[in-house]
Amino acid sequence: MSAVSIQPGGGIEIDATVLAEAFELPVADVPRLLREQAITSRLDRGEGEDAGTFRLVFFHQAVRLTLIVDESGTVLRRSRLDYGTHPLPASAHKPQP
Repeated sequence: MSAVSIQPGGGIEIDATVLAEAFELPVADVPRLLREQAITSRLDRGEGEDAGTFRLVFFHQAVRLTLIVDESGTVLRRSRLDYGTHPLPASAHKPQP
């Protein structure tokens, strides 16, 4: 299985190892942190010239991980931004209208 899998209904699955490495966590902690919403995410579908791509954004404490993937789940770009010692406000984790 690749690190990112695009499901027929439009859902996306990501290997917990990817999140664990980005957030410097034990892999075993990732499912619990997702359930507890300590790791949150946002999904944007590409439009226009970006059609066929997805932007997956994950947040944990003061770190944001962004993955741009194609329809096969291949990671085209990856970025990790650490905002320092202050966790991001909850509003930063929510999709903008």
